[in-house]
Amino acid sequence: MNYQASDPYWKNILKHFEIKGYIHNGLTLPFLIGARQYVEPKQRLLSLEELLQQLSIVGCTMLKCNNIGEFVTGSLDSATANMKNAYHCIERIVVTDNSMDNISTIPQLIVHMKSKYDENVNSKKYSKTLGTWEFFTKEEIKQLKEVNVYFS
Repeated sequence: MNYQASDPYWKNILKHFEIKGYIHNGLTLPFLIGARQYVEPKQRLLSLEELLQQLSIVGCTMLKCNNIGEFVTGSLDSATANMKNAYHCIERIVVTDNSMDNISTIPQLIVHMKSKYDENVNSKKYSKTLGTWEFFTKEEIKQLKEVNVYFS
């Protein structure tokens, strides 16, 4: 697997979950924030604003997932990056559906995502399972600990 210790923790989580087939479209922002406690346990959790700023610099995909009704973030693969002119982009965040056509700047995206997910992050409800926000499931914790093996 092509993990890079120099990559942000969330990028390695996305890569791992995609390679293992745990996800198809991506992970929610609250999931990526809370996941840090398992992948980099000595580091503090990022705020939504900090995560979105990192995503906008490093690059990722984002869309509203029909399965869970939430915005999810995925890795920015080379094929999508090469076609980014075909998509709506907010800096290096490539939005692969029309769910954010009315958002054009990172500050607007931050306001939008904070209004949706601040409560979840503040109450440590990082995972949406069967329509309900909760902490992580035992299976998700196991999957996150798999990522930690590469960086311990």
